[in-house]
Amino acid sequence: MDPLSRAVMELQELPQNKKCVDCSAKNPQWATVTYGTFMCLECSGKHRGLGVHLSFVRSVGMDKWKEWEVQRMEAGGNDKFIQYAKENGIQGMPIEKKYNSYEAAVYAAKLRSEATGEPYVAPPKPQAQTNAVGSDVPSKKRFMGRLGKQFLGK
Repeated sequence: MDPLSRAVMELQELPQNKKCVDCSAKNPQWATVTYGTFMCLECSGKHRGLGVHLSFVRSVGMDKWKEWEVQRMEAGGNDKFIQYAKENGIQGMPIEKKYNSYEAAVYAAKLRSEATGEPYVAPPKPQAQTNAVGSDVPSKKRFMGRLGKQFLGK
């Protein structure tokens, strides 16, 4: 076994990393390099669904690891991320919402900085998305217009 894979497996064996970061399932076999955390197969599928721009997922035992990926895993850890998530109000959120949040982007950027020694660069703040009318969220009244009422039988 190459030294990088061995290093990741040693990190996986730490008590803090013996449960999935998202659902607490035992003995996670997958990792997200982006957050330096370990996860179960089911949660790894959800992370893969987010796209590599949000969560770069690797198999602990099947993938070949690069040095920068191991450095990110060494800088991270499940307990570290969970503590941050609790402090920033994203712990317990569904995976899609949690890792699409600005708070998760900040954590990933700080972890990248810590792992590489490069200066921290804050991610861009999200801009409110608006619909064609200019409102952030369509109102029930607009959604339930004449056709909507007919369709729903109301």
